[in-house]
Amino acid sequence: MSQAKEKKLYELEKFCTNSTLFEENILDVYNEEDRKEVMEILAQRLVRDKLKHSLNFLYLDNLQDLSLEMIIPVLTKELYDEALEYGRNVMYLHTKEVEAVIGEYISDIGALAEEYMSKYKEIVYRAIVDSFIELIYTSSHLHKRAKFIETILESKLILNRNMLAMHNVEQLNRRIKAAYNRKSMELSKLQMKVAELNDRIAQSDKDVQERTQLYKLLASQEERLAKTAAKTLDHYDATLDRLKTTMVTTLSSF
Repeated sequence: MSQAKEKKLYELEKFCTNSTLFEENILDVYNEEDRKEVMEILAQRLVRDKLKHSLNFLYLDNLQDLSLEMIIPVLTKELYDEALEYGRNVMYLHTKEVEAVIGEYISDIGALAEEYMSKYKEIVYRAIVDSFIELIYTSSHLHKRAKFIETILESKLILNRNMLAMHNVEQLNRRIKAAYNRKSMELSKLQMKVAELNDRIAQSDKDVQERTQLYKLLASQEERLAKTAAKTLDHYDATLDRLKTTMVTTLSSF
């Protein structure tokens, strides 16, 4: 084995046994905001894909199917895969060589997964609750799904239904649709501003100073557009906010 390869394998070993080095080199994480952003991505992977049949209400048939027990094992596998990809695509090591190193230190990677879940579990729980709100929006008109939604609303997941100022699925569905419409309106306004700025940029090709200013405004509006698109519907309705808060609180106590 060449010295260069030995050095790479030694570096990979250090990354796997030191959480700070793992975060900085493999996850590109340097601060609290970066960690939350990574957890947001991982939460979506869990709820939308990897564990959708146990975390995503769109795929559940019974409340009893909701299970949190596989979150940390799957988080560990996601971090393992990140390390594997880094070893192969950044360090240019063979797959078996990378697997031998990170496999030996899987417990260290698992400890990092547990740390992330301990600190940022509410991010995962919010993603779970978002799937319930989506279920109401898309399926409340279907009798079978409406009964399932009502079962959830009457379950221990809702600590105090009276606090929600909501008495049935139809009423909650109307609030969700209204929140969706408010978000859509906000997005449309921002999209129009972005389109207008692009038109102005196209018409000011000879004025460098004006184009520079317009590009700054465009970047600002595109950032606002991205942040608005990422907002969940509870940002647009107080009842949905209370529903999400109470469900996240309950999940945190599971």
